[in-house]
Amino acid sequence: MKIKLKVKHLLITIVVLLTVTPLLFIFIKPQIEYVITDYKIRNGKPVEKSQVVYLLDEAKILKGSKLALIRNYVMEYSHAGYDVLVGPHMYQVNNGYEGEKLSEEERLEYLQFYLEEAPIDGYYTEAAKLAIQYYIRVGNEEKSEQLINETLNKVSENYYLDEVYLEQLKWYVTFRSLEEVEHYIKSLESKIEANNYMLGEMAKLEAKAYIAEGKYEVALSKLSDRIRQSDEMVAELEKDIEEGFEAYTPGDELRTLEASLKKSFNNGELVVGSIAGRIVRSDGSPVVGAVVMLRTEHNAGYGMRFEDELYQVYTDGDGNYQFPQVMPGRYQVFLGLQLEQVDGWAVGNRKETWVHVKNGEHTSYDMALNPLIEVQSPINDEKITTDEITFRWNKVEGADYYQLNIGYSFDEGSIMSGSLKGNIQGETITISTEELYNRTMGIYYEDPDHPADPRSILALSNPNIRILWSVDAFREDGEFITRSSGYRLDEERIGNLPFFYLQERELTEADELLLDSKWEEAYDAYEKSYVSNLDDLHSLRMLYRLADVKKEDKYLIELAEKTRDPNIIFEVVRQYYRVGKWGEYMKWYEKFEAVSNGEADAFELSIHGTVLMTLGKYEEARSVFQEAMNKDNYNMYVGNWIALELLDNNHFAKALEVAANYPEENIYEAITDWEPLLKEMEQESKGKEQYVQTLQEVIQFVLENDEESLSEWRQSTDYQEMRKYIYQLGELYINKKR
Repeated sequence: MKIKLKVKHLLITIVVLLTVTPLLFIFIKPQIEYVITDYKIRNGKPVEKSQVVYLLDEAKILKGSKLALIRNYVMEYSHAGYDVLVGPHMYQVNNGYEGEKLSEEERLEYLQFYLEEAPIDGYYTEAAKLAIQYYIRVGNEEKSEQLINETLNKVSENYYLDEVYLEQLKWYVTFRSLEEVEHYIKSLESKIEANNYMLGEMAKLEAKAYIAEGKYEVALSKLSDRIRQSDEMVAELEKDIEEGFEAYTPGDELRTLEASLKKSFNNGELVVGSIAGRIVRSDGSPVVGAVVMLRTEHNAGYGMRFEDELYQVYTDGDGNYQFPQVMPGRYQVFLGLQLEQVDGWAVGNRKETWVHVKNGEHTSYDMALNPLIEVQSPINDEKITTDEITFRWNKVEGADYYQLNIGYSFDEGSIMSGSLKGNIQGETITISTEELYNRTMGIYYEDPDHPADPRSILALSNPNIRILWSVDAFREDGEFITRSSGYRLDEERIGNLPFFYLQERELTEADELLLDSKWEEAYDAYEKSYVSNLDDLHSLRMLYRLADVKKEDKYLIELAEKTRDPNIIFEVVRQYYRVGKWGEYMKWYEKFEAVSNGEADAFELSIHGTVLMTLGKYEEARSVFQEAMNKDNYNMYVGNWIALELLDNNHFAKALEVAANYPEENIYEAITDWEPLLKEMEQESKGKEQYVQTLQEVIQFVLENDEESLSEWRQSTDYQEMRKYIYQLGELYINKKR
């Protein structure tokens, strides 16, 4: 069949195509690009910032699409928080969206558009909050007040209003007098009703206002009142909550702040101090817009907290920051950085992890970012089949020694890692594969209610597991300079990848059984292999690691004798330490010293010092405790040294000196403030001739684990302060003995 097409119809078709095609490119193509970009953002996949800016500024996309893009990209991911949290012995990465983000100024422009065009709902309130927070942060009193008032006039629902009220309170605390803050809080109390979250946030801001004015007693009193209110509110709320749910409880956080305040008061008259410094790269360029936080021992162990810091500021255009009003006490300085700010850099840390702020004094604390270390070998998934591995890396200017770290990763992303060698002189070290096989990096449990992951038991002995390594650089005094592991966003900076496979051995039949979680069959297979070949160190190693399967530990000493590995030998040392077999302990500790090349860490030294003290070798113990404190930034074991000084002296002076010079500062466990305990005992001892002698006898009960004598003493003593001290010493000694 023939189809006739008139010329005029053909011309009309051509005209239509010529007209529609540009429209498709102008309107349809950008909308398709928006759909693809928005999908990537919502699924956490990086997108080019330039693509988002193009869609928002130039492309002809629907207004609803533009608002959605602002919600999903500008508000959700380009927030004023940070990607990386860096503190003394802490490096935490926000594993959310990893794409490039907008600057604060760029973000503000889109927030303003959203506030002009979007409907009034929760997203509108969130956009207003972000813009208000920016204006407050940069000190723009007028703009922030104007936006707060505009938002309050537009928003009607109480839930959304509460968020705006909090921003208004922050505005008052930042720009207005204490009297005006108090007046506003009174008006706010009638609005928040039974909102426990609001009460907690209001309490923190209220305390901050009083602290800034030096009214610490009032801040304490107000905090106590708010904690009581919070507890009462929680009790009421939980009456109506379904089973399995809990009411939000700000009380614990407020108690932490209360404890920090109370501790500052213990030092006598309280006058605020100040901290200021500069964050700069080693090439002289300032780190601009970095978040700087001060944390006490009560919250230094926390991870990322974008809005709940008592002390938080931003570095200016020259990298400077300042906290003009800081309560006396001990603080750690944390940095919150964007990925772009640490691209190719590591934050150096001083050996002194705590900054001490004293009454009325100013403290300077600068921090430097140094280039990441370039690794040379082994790299790029190299397959190692020899019985030795040589690790090489580039020299770091000013480094006196290095630390080599080793680890491995599972396919699902979990990583097990730990230190392999410390105090390395030079930029190369050769290590035997047997030494790597001896390391486990701990046992991995995906779920505490399920057995261990067998791959973590086989660990580096698995030829199919991808091994990773890194190196850290230090100055002679222990100050951390830089590391090889870190972010390199620019492809030109990525360089060599620190991964390799250790394929010097193949999986055995017993290994396969282990990886299949056939625990008893694997144990029997390893035992059969070892009995038939007493030089089979791999099977011996696995028998020790699988000791829990048979509920026996008969292979540890044999493994220690055959491998002469310091970590395994020290496990034998700890075994005899726990049961108090001092002769065997000393014999094995001598073996440990012989193979560790003087590299005992603070934990190992503290255990040895405690044993020497128990045996009455006070001078040797004192020397070992001193060495342990020099290696331990947190003085976790100073309590045992204090016990030594109480045993070896008929007064409290020396023990008090140790407590003052080496305060316990562990941020991950409950700590003991030994100095006030000792002062209270010293006061209690006045006029009591036998007090110190009794104290020494009871300390010996603790060291010898003489529970019967301890129990009799507790029931008969009237020395309450001594009782408190002995309780703390017992907790320290028993816990560290496990």
